[in-house]
Amino acid sequence: MFSEVRRLALERFGPGVARGLAARFRVFSRSVLADRPDLVSVQARIELGMRVEVALISIDCVDTRLRLSLSATLTYADDTPIKLARRSGRIYWQLPAPLAGDSAILDEDLDVTSEVARTRVNVVLRHRDSGTEYDVPATGLQSPDGAGDGEIRIAHRAQVDIDLLTVAAGSELRSGTWDILVHIYSCGWGAVRALPCTVEQLRAVEPVVVVSLDFTATPCVTETRTLAVNVEGRPMPGPSSARNGSVSLVRRLRRMAPPRFRRWARRVLLRWNRRSR
Repeated sequence: MFSEVRRLALERFGPGVARGLAARFRVFSRSVLADRPDLVSVQARIELGMRVEVALISIDCVDTRLRLSLSATLTYADDTPIKLARRSGRIYWQLPAPLAGDSAILDEDLDVTSEVARTRVNVVLRHRDSGTEYDVPATGLQSPDGAGDGEIRIAHRAQVDIDLLTVAAGSELRSGTWDILVHIYSCGWGAVRALPCTVEQLRAVEPVVVVSLDFTATPCVTETRTLAVNVEGRPMPGPSSARNGSVSLVRRLRRMAPPRFRRWARRVLLRWNRRSR
C-alpha cells in the first residue's frame, strides 16, 4: 500500500503542494517522497500517543456563572512536553527520537509559526448518561514562554466563563452529572482530558441556585478526582421563550441589587432550596 501511495504522490502532486500543508503533514509527505515507510510508521505511533496535561488553577461561582482558570500542555505518551524552538522569529517543531536528526526531514518542513498562533483551548461539558456535549471556548490564552529565541512548549493558561443557564444552546443544562473536560488543539494535534480537581479546591465554592427555575448546579469532585457539575431541577412548563423571559427577569433584578445583598440572598435561597427538597 505504501508503494502505491508514493506512486500516486509522485505522479499527481507537484513539489509546491506540500508547502501549503500543516507541519505534521509536511513531515509525512517528506517521508513518503523519500521512500521511508519506517519514518511514517514512527511518526504515526508518536502522534497516536499525544495527550494533554491539564491543571485547575482556580474555580469560582459568580451568580449563574462557573469561572475556571486552568493550564493545558500538549505532551507525548511518556508525559514529555512537545517541544518547539524559536529561531530568528520563526517557530519550529523539535522532532523527538527517533525522528530527530534524520536527514530525510528538512527544517522547512518543521515550521509551525502560523499554526502555534491558532492554538485553541475549549472546555467541554459532557452529560454522563446521554453523552450530550457543549463546548465553551477559553479566553485570555497565555503562553508562559518568553518572546526570545530558545525552547518553548505548547503550554497555555486560560480562563473559561460558563453561564450554566445558557450554555446548553441558549438554555440551562438538563438534570444529571456533567463531566468537565479540556480540549487543546494546536499545530494539527489535538487531545482531550478530564479536568482534575481536589476537594480542597471546592471548599469555598457555592452552588448556582435559581429558585424560579427550580435549578441547582453544584460543582463536585468525581470518584476519579476530576471536576463535574451536578444539576438538579426541571425545565419550566411552557415554550422556551417563556423560560428565557423568566431567566432575563431574574438577571435584571440581580443586576439591580448591590453585591452584598446578592451574596446574602444567594445564601438564603440555597438554604431554602435544600430544606424544600
